[in-house]
Amino acid sequence: MVRIIKSTIMLAVLGLVILTATASFAQTWNAASDWGITNPSGQWSYMYHYYGTNGRGLLDWHQWGDTAQYVNYSNAGLDAWEYGLQYDSPVVLKNVSGSDVTGFGMVAPAGKVLVQPSNTGWGFAGWDCLVNVVWTAPAAGTYTYNVTFTGRRTLGSALWTYVYKDYNWPIGQPDALQSMDTITANGQSFSHTGTINLLAGQTFDFLVNNKDSVLLPDNWCQIDATVSLVPEPGTLFALGTGIFGLAGFAFRRRK
Repeated sequence: MVRIIKSTIMLAVLGLVILTATASFAQTWNAASDWGITNPSGQWSYMYHYYGTNGRGLLDWHQWGDTAQYVNYSNAGLDAWEYGLQYDSPVVLKNVSGSDVTGFGMVAPAGKVLVQPSNTGWGFAGWDCLVNVVWTAPAAGTYTYNVTFTGRRTLGSALWTYVYKDYNWPIGQPDALQSMDTITANGQSFSHTGTINLLAGQTFDFLVNNKDSVLLPDNWCQIDATVSLVPEPGTLFALGTGIFGLAGFAFRRRK
């Protein structure tokens, strides 16, 4: 009887070790999958930034079709974060309809997140406005980001895309820029990955801006972004200990 109790306790402990270690491997955040009707939504935030000023803030919630403000986009299933229901305002949206939606001269693929930066003539006169999908680290650790920017409508104006670590407005840290690309055509895409140590509260920032300071409100860019926690050596050791412990236990029982 005592032997059975000891075996049960050992199995429970080894199982807990494996479950705890496995949970660390499973920590991945996806901008599309984690989409929600709060801002921030989990670790993700949807923001605007006035280029060259201290103006910044969270975008407001809006369900496309709730207002006649966007006549061409009064389609069910397009949810958005935007600034003030203005035609040329910065927008982050997700197509939650389950099928592709066409509007504003572009196709919003099902399940994808798209952004529209703003331009000169909106907000502070003379300043462009970037749109920013932000991921915030929940705890100190090593994290890997994977992101693909895809042009969905450029209207003759190129889009600038950026990946920053812990973007500090208005200038940003000199070593914070991880990548910068220029999208000049619909369907053109750029992908980037990087592994960086972050403190709790630091961020990965995925930004898009119009390259040309002109009134082109309907430039759209699709952002596919994920962030994953890199397991620490101690986690790997715990997982290995648990697996070998179970193997040893099974071997002893067979004997």
